[in-house]
Amino acid sequence: MFCTKCGQQIVDGSAFCPLCGAPQAAPAPQPAYQQPVQPQYQQPQYQQPVQTVYQQPVQPQYQQPVQPPYQQPVYAPQGLDWKNFYNQCVSKKSKGYVTWMAVICFITAAISIPLMIVLENNLAIMDIAVYTILGALLLATKHWVFALLPTLYSAVWTVYGMVATEGAPSGIVALIVGASCVTVLMKANKAYNEYKTTGRFPEQQI
Repeated sequence: MFCTKCGQQIVDGSAFCPLCGAPQAAPAPQPAYQQPVQPQYQQPQYQQPVQTVYQQPVQPQYQQPVQPPYQQPVYAPQGLDWKNFYNQCVSKKSKGYVTWMAVICFITAAISIPLMIVLENNLAIMDIAVYTILGALLLATKHWVFALLPTLYSAVWTVYGMVATEGAPSGIVALIVGASCVTVLMKANKAYNEYKTTGRFPEQQI
């Protein structure tokens, strides 16, 4: 460094000049050199764009409408009378109800014969006549009326027997068989009327 008064070169950091004795100002401290901080470069992180999964729209499944099975109508021969229609369209089981109802009528008439002879019961005579005639007409015509009448007749005597004797008379069997017989013959008669109108048999036996 140099003296600020005489210009003599003096030792750096001296407080006085050795030549002229002039005080020297302390040199201003030099700032330490700082390496400039370089900003660290950060590689931007690349984010893979999220790909949305394409969903195929669900197509509604076409359902073929279910067609009911075609049933060929069963046409009967023209001009059948009631007897032939009954024989072809009424099942064996249903015919059994008619037969048993007629048998019950004949059995009831047969049971009434000893009562008429031994007891001279006038009501027994009426029973013989009613049940015999109705049983014969039922077998001959297969009409529901001739099954209904003995059924109602049996119902009257069933109620009378239950009240008079306080027991269950045998007429209950006639009621059950008679009701089944009437039902069968009414269905058959209805089907026969339809046959006469349309000429078609019922789809299944009665």
